[in-house]
Amino acid sequence: MKSSIKSNCKKAVLSVILCLAATVPLFAASMKDYVCIVSRNVSDDSKKFLEEYRDSIKSKGYTSYANRIDSYLNGSFGSGFIYYGPDKKPYVVTNRHVVSNALTADVKFEKEDGEYDEYKQLPIVTVDDVLDVAVIALPAGFNRTGLVFRVNPLTEGDDVWSAGFPALGDKAMWQFGKGIVTNPTARIKELLDPNVSTIIQHSAEIDSGNSGGPLLMKNANYAAGYAVVGINTWKAFYRQNTNFAIPAKVIKNYIDTSLTNKNTSQDITSRLVAFSKALKNSDQNYRDLSFFVSNDMLSLASGDAFINVLKKAPTEIRSEIVYIFIEDPLEGLKCSIAYDIWNKMHNDDVADFSVASSEKTDSGYNVKFNVAEDTVESTWVMSQGAWRLKEFGDYKAADSKADKTASKDKQKASGEKAKSNKKSGVEISNPYLFTITGGPAFPTNGQKTGFDISALYMNNDYFGFGLFIHNEPIAVKYSSTWSSNYGKIEYKNTTMFGFDLRVSVPLNFNFIIVEPKADARLGMIFAANKDTTDQTETEMFYLGIGGGVDVTFAFSRSFAIVCGVEYLYSFYKQEKIGDVIASVGLKFVER
Repeated sequence: MKSSIKSNCKKAVLSVILCLAATVPLFAASMKDYVCIVSRNVSDDSKKFLEEYRDSIKSKGYTSYANRIDSYLNGSFGSGFIYYGPDKKPYVVTNRHVVSNALTADVKFEKEDGEYDEYKQLPIVTVDDVLDVAVIALPAGFNRTGLVFRVNPLTEGDDVWSAGFPALGDKAMWQFGKGIVTNPTARIKELLDPNVSTIIQHSAEIDSGNSGGPLLMKNANYAAGYAVVGINTWKAFYRQNTNFAIPAKVIKNYIDTSLTNKNTSQDITSRLVAFSKALKNSDQNYRDLSFFVSNDMLSLASGDAFINVLKKAPTEIRSEIVYIFIEDPLEGLKCSIAYDIWNKMHNDDVADFSVASSEKTDSGYNVKFNVAEDTVESTWVMSQGAWRLKEFGDYKAADSKADKTASKDKQKASGEKAKSNKKSGVEISNPYLFTITGGPAFPTNGQKTGFDISALYMNNDYFGFGLFIHNEPIAVKYSSTWSSNYGKIEYKNTTMFGFDLRVSVPLNFNFIIVEPKADARLGMIFAANKDTTDQTETEMFYLGIGGGVDVTFAFSRSFAIVCGVEYLYSFYKQEKIGDVIASVGLKFVER
């Protein structure tokens, strides 16, 4: 009897364990009804611009950036979830960066059989650039239940779940993960200004594609069995199981306010105040300015701002913008324009920057700004629920057909030929950071052939510096009076090394770069083929000045082959030697 009771108890306990184990998959499966895959639809104009820009930079040798544009055009995705606003209408909440620069968005819900319910070309109602939140309107007749926000503060150790569709290869794959809150009020300025909100640090699984998905806590009061406590947005790759979410309270407040007072986003005055504040920021926080750049403005810059960043911007700025470009080319181009505007304005007395006048038009606003003693004109258009720049200062365009015709005529009269040359690929541009070459050095005095090797870091299009090793015949005089060779001069091949400074003008003809160059060298002799007991010590220091031309063939995104010829004139204490250097080598690592 006892044995039977004991056996029944074990079965009961095992049944409870199995039921509990089945709970998570049941919740996980039902959560798919609330969480969706979100993908952006870039406008046809933006696609056309990117395709043309891709071909342009590829012809200049920036093939890795061109390939990144191809990847972007192939599409990307994130996650989102259903939420019913104060107007009782259904929406999808996601991250702003999931739908950045998009005209519309597609969402799809995975069904149990692996098929999808899809909703295409949905309007993006509003976005918040600072909070990284976006709201997408679902169509009339949508009848799925939404999730509910829980705005109460979290505590360390709270159990939380992440839900979304991270990528497995190039496919979105459902994932429902569990973790704990490890810091409910993390303050990380680089992610979100602490003055706006703290962020939730947790250990629930987050991978690429989870962006925009909900961070959840169990709550039996709701149909889903969970409440939303945040939106998963960032992952720390340098620390294990360290992920971050935007708190539900600040998200709910923004969404409800935006959907209730839809005219708030139409307030141009507050937008201009925010723009002026961002522009006056002296900490090079150009990123805040990029949120004011519309897609319409990108075509006016023609991508030149990005190339200028690669060539001229400080290393830290260049690295940041390149990273952003790799993630989102359109966003990287906007940051380039923002940095260009910030840089130009701070060359003036930006402290006097203020709004001079504002005039409403059929398409937006014309706004004039006072900058010191000058006036800067701008036009503003509504994009993704906020006023953004279409034109500013030098970034101008003609709106009407007549104006466009007049503008084209003016361009032809004032230098359309130069623009035509630029389109054909002829411009000053060297897209590679490093150059390594080597080859024989033929002395003009008929002595034995030497060699030359150089490794240069090309800081920009015109200047580079690095190291060299050079070998050439140097006169050696026998000075020992007892030697039968006393007074005799022989040429011995001697090797020296030192620093090389290069000035060049790279003329970029699409995949071929013709590069006139000039070198200045300073070095020391470190090896000579001589008998020191019978010969006078040769020179210790070496100075070389030369000039020539390199021809570069850009075969791939990672390297190019370069061939060149140069005449190098060497100065020593006792003599001067000329060499003709024929070289071959590699250029590699794109800017």
